[in-house]
Amino acid sequence: MDTKHYLYQIKVLNTKISNKLFEKFELKSMIGSISNTAKEVNVQSSKNSDRTADAICKIIDLEHEIDALVDEFVDTKAHIIQQMEQLDFKYYNLLFNKYVKQMTFEEIAKESGYTKRHVCRMHMDALNIFEGKFGKEYLDK
Repeated sequence: MDTKHYLYQIKVLNTKISNKLFEKFELKSMIGSISNTAKEVNVQSSKNSDRTADAICKIIDLEHEIDALVDEFVDTKAHIIQQMEQLDFKYYNLLFNKYVKQMTFEEIAKESGYTKRHVCRMHMDALNIFEGKFGKEYLDK
């Protein structure tokens, strides 16, 4: 894993959590439509009960997956931020804005008063310094 991918873990985990929450929302909506259909027909068939039970089981499984992802996200984010904090402030701030706040280079340039080109150069410098300090932890994984 290279340095960018190591730092992008924060975004990747956050996106996975959002996607799992969406899946959970869809399953809950499906349960509502299954039970409403059963009420409209005024007959509770075992087929609808089975589908509802299956959906509830899937929701429970998703909740466990979400909990595990949230734990991993919190730990990973805290660890990476702790590493960033050990860099010079300008590099810390740049990496924090890029990988934790998920700002674009344009947004970082506007906020910092630098040109986008300068921010990109600083970003490469920051990645190289970060990798020099912490690369042995994640390179070749």
